[in-house]
Amino acid sequence: MSVLKRVGAEFDVGAVCHFLGSLLNKDGGYGRGGHSTLASTFYATAVYRLLEVEVPRAAATKAYLRHRESLGKMQFIEDLYWLVGGLANLGEVPVEVNPIIDFVLSCHRTGGGFARAPVIGIPTLEYTFYALSVLKEVAAL
Repeated sequence: MSVLKRVGAEFDVGAVCHFLGSLLNKDGGYGRGGHSTLASTFYATAVYRLLEVEVPRAAATKAYLRHRESLGKMQFIEDLYWLVGGLANLGEVPVEVNPIIDFVLSCHRTGGGFARAPVIGIPTLEYTFYALSVLKEVAAL
């Protein structure tokens, strides 16, 4: 959607919103087959934001993201990116930013860049993008 919008391509906003609505689950998250994921929820809210369309059942989606946040520490940097980004797409910020900053910094590698997880992993551009995006979103940059 971002690319289509940037190049000025025409598309049916109603059809896009209908498709996204078909992925909305009872728990307020988005995903196929009734299974919500942070990734699908992030991307759905990002598309609504990009299209400047109100998120249906936004309160339920916020509750889904808050529930995922309350479960505690994330295993992987991309999960944290999707959580923090999903909240931001809904105009929200994480409740506790210090554990988020600590997790992201624990993924930093001495040679530069960020890895997927604190203990093991090779730094990549993708994980570094996630890390820096999260740090920016929580005002740590």
